[in-house]
Amino acid sequence: MLLALSGYRANIRILELINEKDKKNFQLIVLILKVWAKSLCGYLNNPNNI
Repeated sequence: MLLALSGYRANIRILELINEKDKKNFQLIVLILKVWAKSLCGYLNNPNNI
């Protein structure tokens, strides 16, 4: 059992394990999470938000 994988390798492995319909949903969710995380990071790094 693997305890940790890099994000890239984990995504590749997940894409190998799921069917075609779920791949599109997975890729969309990953994209949404990336955009959300980038916007949150910018918000949290702003000293005016304290």
